[in-house]
Parts: sequence; C-alpha cells; structure tokens
Amino acid sequence: MANLEAKEAEWVTILQNEDVPELATPDVLLGSLRTCFGDPVQNQRVEIKVRRLRQGTSDQVHS
Repeated sequence: MANLEAKEAEWVTILQNEDVPELATPDVLLGSLRTCFGDPVQNQRVEIKVRRLRQGTSDQVHS
C-alpha cells in the first residue's frame, strides 16, 4: 500500500476490514482501483469502444 495515494489507501483499508469481492485476487483489486480512481476520460473511451463492438463496428475500434 506504500505506493497508493491517501484516498486509495483509505479505500483499501476499509475493504480489508470487510469481506468484499474486491480483495479476491490482485487482478480484481487493481481493476476495482482503476474503476474507482482511474482516469475518467480513459474510462469513457473504453465504454465507447465497448459500445461500438456491441454495435458491430469493430473496424472503428482498432485505433
């Protein structure tokens, strides 16, 4: 936890005190951290790409 910022460290500490799925594996924890504290613009880009894939326009996603 030494590399985490204060907000993220507090969140992980709270999770450690509860039985939560976010701590199941390191990959799940990292995904949860990215979802909660990651770059919102990057998250929006990913959501747009997923929507395009679902609509069948995957040729536009390969950027």
